[in-house]
Amino acid sequence: MAGLAEWVAAVGASGAFGVVAVAMVWQVREFGRLRDRDQDERKLVLGQLTELQRLRESARKEQASHVWAMVAKASPGTPWSVYLNNGSAAPVVDVDATILTPDSGKIIEHDHLPLIPPLPEPWKMQLANQANVSSHCPVELVFTDASGVRWRRQEDGTVAEQQSAS
Repeated sequence: MAGLAEWVAAVGASGAFGVVAVAMVWQVREFGRLRDRDQDERKLVLGQLTELQRLRESARKEQASHVWAMVAKASPGTPWSVYLNNGSAAPVVDVDATILTPDSGKIIEHDHLPLIPPLPEPWKMQLANQANVSSHCPVELVFTDASGVRWRRQEDGTVAEQQSAS
């Protein structure tokens, strides 16, 4: 009988080890599944945060994207003017308009305006200096939007937040 009891005890111990081994394999697989799910959730949240940041930046630039300037003549034979446009819903203030030569980037004229209100049509300002002016002259604008953010509309037309000189 002792042999049978030892045999049953051995089978029981082996079975217990088998159950423990199966439980461990199941736990490892469950841990991997949870880890993968957490990584997927992290990627999803990171993607949502990135999109939220993009939307915030777009909203932040909204007013600035509607402010522009260009050099043109109203009609042949008329003097060159800079046309300033604020197509946003709020005024921009502390506006610096710099007209540059297209080839060397030298300043032809610099004007400061305290305010450009929202306008349905561009506002025309005749240039005092007519020498070296053409429709290819870039205009660089620096202005402050209704939120108090300082912006720079660069020669290439892009708009970027002006970094404060600290």
